[in-house]
Amino acid sequence: MGREEKTKTIVILFLLSLIFAGCKSASFNSSEKILELRGNPTTGYTWIYTIGDESIIRVDEDIQYLGKEGMVGAPSLFTYTVRSLKQGNTNLKFEYKRPWEDKKAEEVRFFEVTVKENGKITMTEKKPEEEKLTYKSVSMAEGIKLMSKDSGFILLDVRRPEEFAAGHIPGAVQLTNESMTKENTVRP
Repeated sequence: MGREEKTKTIVILFLLSLIFAGCKSASFNSSEKILELRGNPTTGYTWIYTIGDESIIRVDEDIQYLGKEGMVGAPSLFTYTVRSLKQGNTNLKFEYKRPWEDKKAEEVRFFEVTVKENGKITMTEKKPEEEKLTYKSVSMAEGIKLMSKDSGFILLDVRRPEEFAAGHIPGAVQLTNESMTKENTVRP
């Protein structure tokens, strides 16, 4: 095979790989799952949800009041439409509480969510005690941005003690990777 034939073969293979990649990504169809929870927003309680990775799913909320007009204490139906955005795994946590209170939630519902290559969603409910402790590694710029938005965080410095002693962010807590165990991990 001459040089020109090899070049044509490489170009054809490259074009076929682009076509295949395009077909593969075109097979993703967003799908949705509906989750219904009961609550009573007339008493100030509501369901507050957090998504582990917002690039994988989107959640839309709708609340339907089930009581008679003006009746305090009647239940409502909270409907959550979970839509797939891309393939991956994430979690979805619902806490039933008054948003302005600093108390533990009255109820917690935790779901592991998997979005398959074709966009289909599977959701598995886990007991809160089965909830996995997770973390997200971020760049310095993203970390500064996140810290400017929220004051309820703990900044862990997982470098070795001598590196921590040489300099660290004020307020950071030093905890080396090697010393992290289930026993010394505190849940919020």
